[in-house]
Amino acid sequence: MKQQTNITLLHERLARNLAVYKNQMDGMGIDFIFICSADIAAYCEIYDYLTGEGFDNENEAAFLLQFDSPLAMLASEWVYHKQVYDDSVGEFVSFFIEDGDTSEFMPVSLVDELYEKYGGDIPLNTACLLELVGMGKSLFAMLETAADYAFDNIEFDVEAVDEGVDV
Repeated sequence: MKQQTNITLLHERLARNLAVYKNQMDGMGIDFIFICSADIAAYCEIYDYLTGEGFDNENEAAFLLQFDSPLAMLASEWVYHKQVYDDSVGEFVSFFIEDGDTSEFMPVSLVDELYEKYGGDIPLNTACLLELVGMGKSLFAMLETAADYAFDNIEFDVEAVDEGVDV
């Protein structure tokens, strides 16, 4: 008889853990389900990761098999981690908005600035292009000024440069 790998055993345990969790959720009201949505998502994310093709570490599987419910343990820690360390949703809500015309995400301050500068008569994507062209012109002017300054104020020996000699 073929011996099961730690990963196979872990997959079986995770399936049982998920079934127990689903049974606990069965019959709960919609309000409770909404309250538990972060936990439910965490269970699904952890389960999908550990049973997917990306997880193939026998040693990590052996470690997780030491626990009766590795799924519950990891899901709980994942929820905590996301609440404490991962503020990507918070950053998204705070700093970006979705513009209905372009379906692009833009910082709120930029949208406000563009509406103030160009008014609401032109689409935001056109206003962005105008800003990029303006920034390109400004950058080119700065580079031109820097080059003029360098040529006017920096002395170097053209022959030494042509011969590769350090000046």
